[in-house]
Amino acid sequence: MSCGSTFDAPKLRAQLAEIDKQASDPNLWSNPARSQTVMREKKRLEHILATEADLERRSNDIDAYYELGRAGEDVSGEI
Repeated sequence: MSCGSTFDAPKLRAQLAEIDKQASDPNLWSNPARSQTVMREKKRLEHILATEADLERRSNDIDAYYELGRAGEDVSGEI
């Protein structure tokens, strides 16, 4: 799911991959300030991407309910 320049999930996934790479470097932990910054960024990106995945799942559910409703199914209980 992409919302143009406002939200770019592939770009965020690439950033998270880079942060994961930095976090796996044992030398990172010798610099507490840097390690704290990296871990905060990792958590922020993970949260954004989890929210994006949840919204995409919900959007897909809504689409499915809409299609079922159009086909005559009663989906009022699920909505």
